[in-house]
Amino acid sequence: MSKINLLRKLITSNNLDMYIVPKNDHYFQEYSNPDRLNLISNFKGSAGMAVIGKHKNFLLVDGRYTSQAEIESGRNFKVINISKLSIKNFSKKKLRKKKIGFDPRLFTKKFLNKNFKDYCELLPIQMNLVDKVYLKKNKIKNNDFYPLKKKIAGESYEIKINKIVNILKRNKTDMIFISSSENIAWALNIRGWDNPNSPIPNCKMILTKQKKIYLFTDNEKDKIIKKLNIYKKIKFHNTGDFFNILNKIKGKNCQIDLDTCSLYEENLISNKFNILRKDDPIYLLKSKKNKIEVNNIK
Repeated sequence: MSKINLLRKLITSNNLDMYIVPKNDHYFQEYSNPDRLNLISNFKGSAGMAVIGKHKNFLLVDGRYTSQAEIESGRNFKVINISKLSIKNFSKKKLRKKKIGFDPRLFTKKFLNKNFKDYCELLPIQMNLVDKVYLKKNKIKNNDFYPLKKKIAGESYEIKINKIVNILKRNKTDMIFISSSENIAWALNIRGWDNPNSPIPNCKMILTKQKKIYLFTDNEKDKIIKKLNIYKKIKFHNTGDFFNILNKIKGKNCQIDLDTCSLYEENLISNKFNILRKDDPIYLLKSKKNKIEVNNIK
């Protein structure tokens, strides 16, 4: 039985009409691991989203990939150019009043509300249905994270943490959940080998106003990163321990970023903390280059 037909059986058994498969993984990176969109559709582009139905399948891509998508996936999918037809308009026309399943770890609340909420019934499915169909184990290598020297970064990670904490205090926030790996790379002066064409280290982080840092990584990388002696003040944890660690942290308010905090993580955080939804302050902080960074750019 084909992968599509197996997925359709799961869609039916979960009382759904359709299921959404995004390109990104739970780190919202361009290079996802596993690449579920490719597994189910054969599409190899860096951006896109599939909607699998009981009778019809749709592959939504931008103008860069319409020809490629037709060649790679056109046999089993109707390819839609979302630069001409937005996801919102697609949802309004094709998905109205249907039960749509999704993995809450792979979508933000902001994205779902903007593009789907008013037109269909969204149902979070905790076990990813593509993972059930494609049983090949996801191989994640234990590649080390590595620190940047001050002559490259221009500032120590302690100085950067102080800047973020000062913003938390001004916002009267007890802690921030930083869900963008690239922002953590800047804040801690670390890089990694998790993505094929950029040194972004896949991780997530909680920072409290008391400057306590909890770093979450996959596949026991917490044991590897402890080798970096300069980070003795940071507490390293496996991603699977996120909820348990969250429950041990004291405070009332937590800031999250709407564009990178998944619905799953937002729901866990909201069980204990009042959520402050703001842009991650690191985006602005890292845009202001220090003298060493400016000289390195030159």
